[in-house]
Amino acid sequence: MVILEEAAWRNVINLSERCTRKRVDLSFSSADSSVIWSGEAGKRHYIKFVSLYVDADVEFGFKWTLENVKYPLRLTQGYYIANLVGANMVGPVNDSLEIYAEGACNIKGFIIGQLK
Repeated sequence: MVILEEAAWRNVINLSERCTRKRVDLSFSSADSSVIWSGEAGKRHYIKFVSLYVDADVEFGFKWTLENVKYPLRLTQGYYIANLVGANMVGPVNDSLEIYAEGACNIKGFIIGQLK
């Protein structure tokens, strides 16, 4: 049940729904991206929690494959942690979630969300 919809990419939904944890363990030798959560027909990703670590001073973040708009999370080595429960990042219908890096690095952690 949607309680409030602020914009196309954020909304507040039922906080008691079950979520999926997607592990992230990526190595990039140069600027690139990798799909970490494939989309399904007629469904959207609802990202609720992000905990990632990058081991180099490079820009990294996520993007939706079809939309191809980058959402930078961090520019330097370190952790990025965001609790989006109640204010989800919502992806486009039928799209996949990718992690991108603008240079050589390792990215580890997890993302929690729903595909519905």
